[in-house]
Amino acid sequence: MIPDSSFRPLLSRVGGYDEKIAEYKNFAEILKNGLTKNAIDSNDNGERRVVHGWGDNMSYKIGSWCDPDGKARVSGTANAFWVNSGMIKNDPSMKGSIMSSFARLDSKFGAMTFDTAFPLDMKKYVGRIANITAGTYENAGTYVHATMFSAAALFLMGESKEAWRQIELGCVLSHKDCSKSPFAMPNSYFRNEEYCIDGESFADWYTGSGTVFIKNLIKYGFGVCPTIEGLVIQTAKYMPTTDAALDIVVKGKAIKFVYKNENKQGRK
Repeated sequence: MIPDSSFRPLLSRVGGYDEKIAEYKNFAEILKNGLTKNAIDSNDNGERRVVHGWGDNMSYKIGSWCDPDGKARVSGTANAFWVNSGMIKNDPSMKGSIMSSFARLDSKFGAMTFDTAFPLDMKKYVGRIANITAGTYENAGTYVHATMFSAAALFLMGESKEAWRQIELGCVLSHKDCSKSPFAMPNSYFRNEEYCIDGESFADWYTGSGTVFIKNLIKYGFGVCPTIEGLVIQTAKYMPTTDAALDIVVKGKAIKFVYKNENKQGRK
């Protein structure tokens, strides 16, 4: 169980912030109720989906069963957020919907931002993203920063094998033909058959993708998670290797973490 990552435990440990803690707790409840009410879209068959956003007074939804252009869309960011924020704990049955959405977002370069690109005439609903060439950047491209958050969500849902696969797809070394340096985390991968684009990107170095990549390795893969009280070690159920080692400094102390899979019953 990954510890509570909100600010409240820290304030509680420091002491003297009871009113602020209560205030934050109230805000969290308001956000939870608002998202539960507005961020889940259902179709006529009762199937549910986490939406990407909505317009004024819920006049339209984006990443829903029926967007303003009549298309059904899936948002990678919205589904990753639903898990990483802890919202899925309120209704674990949403996992099926989220896994189905991730399957639709899958590509040769990892999870895409959307499974269907926005055309130019959607600009009044989604802003500048509709100006971006389909299959590039946020417009149904693979934005690696977002892909890494999707991998984190998969780890948290217990789908560690798929999480590792998404991480691997996000690495340049996994692809034969790419326009990025093999030693760097890419910003994104573009793919659009109409323009003969397949793996190109205008950014060769990482932005947020590299930092979330490292977080996924340490916190969710190796499962090494420092807390206010101490240290939680909870290695992912599936590891893509039989042995691995991690040297890390926690609270000023150097720690060497060694993982070995000896194919024995149980774990220790």
